Amino acid sequence: MDEKKLGLAVVIPAYEPDDKLIGLINDLNYEFSNFLIVVVNDGSVKEESKEVFNVVKTLENTHLISYEENKGKGHALKEAFKYIYTLNKEYVIVTADSDGQHHPKDIKRVYDFYMKNPGMFILGSRKFEGDVPKKSRFGNDVSRNITRFIFSERIYDTQTGLRAFSSNLINFMLSIKGNRYEYEMNMLSEVIRASIPIREIAIKTIYINENKGTHFRPVRDFLRITSCQLKYVLPILICLAVNSVLFALLRYFFYTYLNIDGIYLVFVSLVAGLFTMLTGLIVDGFGLCYGNKYILKRKDLLANYIIRFMIIIVLDIIFVEVFSRAFNYDQSYIPIAKLLSDICLAVIITLLNIIFCHKSKLYEGEI
Repeated sequence: MDEKKLGLAVVIPAYEPDDKLIGLINDLNYEFSNFLIVVVNDGSVKEESKEVFNVVKTLENTHLISYEENKGKGHALKEAFKYIYTLNKEYVIVTADSDGQHHPKDIKRVYDFYMKNPGMFILGSRKFEGDVPKKSRFGNDVSRNITRFIFSERIYDTQTGLRAFSSNLINFMLSIKGNRYEYEMNMLSEVIRASIPIREIAIKTIYINENKGTHFRPVRDFLRITSCQLKYVLPILICLAVNSVLFALLRYFFYTYLNIDGIYLVFVSLVAGLFTMLTGLIVDGFGLCYGNKYILKRKDLLANYIIRFMIIIVLDIIFVEVFSRAFNYDQSYIPIAKLLSDICLAVIITLLNIIFCHKSKLYEGEI
């Protein structure tokens, strides 16, 4: 694919927009030529918004998609992606908001940055400088830290709606779950899990009238977004449960029926760890409980997964042995030794994820 020949498709989901949408489209037509704007009317009902859309469908280079029921931002984005797919032409897709938060020059900046970094997933990231609404700053801080903890990926602005990627990823984007604000967070999470390279470019932080015109519901949508991140912890919890149960059963069997003492804890930890790794691969391979299905599809991800798991198994063996020896191998304290080992592993893994997380570069210069 020759990236230099790619066209531009700007996707703008809109719910109850005002004249700022018309201004945005006019400004985009000034910045670009021979490109496509896809606006999605996500079930707007206000007469003022209907008048705006009547103007929108007459504007140059603009295609309007409308439906009567409000189905959410994620659904609107997917409808636009489906339409672009039917055009059977390769595009750089840039998603933008309709409420004036994304300046036309920043949309162009993100597009130009993609052309300099073809094949990557580009985020137009706000620096959150100046007078930023507290709920916006807080929401992004929480989301950013959760992303860093779970995925070992430091993203400066996880909630930006200004993004650019190749239309070759449309089928990938359509496979991602979510129809409302959580869709964008799911999109970012799946991009990270699939190891699609991410780059960030700094854009202006614009909040109009303290962002009072937003349709983002602070409590409900914030919980929706954070829950869609935390769900990816479920495979880890499953592996932890499997490991704990197997360790307890094997320890009981070896000590009670075989009357083996001492070194048997090393063997028990090793067997429980290997079965836990196999469980994790099954969960991921079949995409169960939000497992990372990409691991078994790529050799590099699989190799990295196995290496990391083997290191965890070795550390678990060492910690169990150390704590068991501290308790003089008293059988009544072995479960405590295992618990202490799990706590130490959790702390170490968390610290490693935070310290050695991959950092997306925030480009702040001129294109």
